[in-house]
Amino acid sequence: MSVTKRSDEELLPPRVPEELKELERAVLLLGNRWRTDLNPKARKELEALVGCYPSKAQAAAWKTALRGLREEMTALGE
Repeated sequence: MSVTKRSDEELLPPRVPEELKELERAVLLLGNRWRTDLNPKARKELEALVGCYPSKAQAAAWKTALRGLREEMTALGE
């Protein structure tokens, strides 16, 4: 049985916020999206932050990946 590994690119959204404040907001919205459909205002904000409106599965994966980036940015003091 073979195991297919996902590349890092598959785990990241089309757009990755560069500022810590935007990254934190994206993580929050992705968490909300993972649980439910977002209202139109939040949906539009998430689309602007990450480049598209993800499925619930994508939102969960992207949230995990962006949380890791957030931790790295925080550790670097950005």
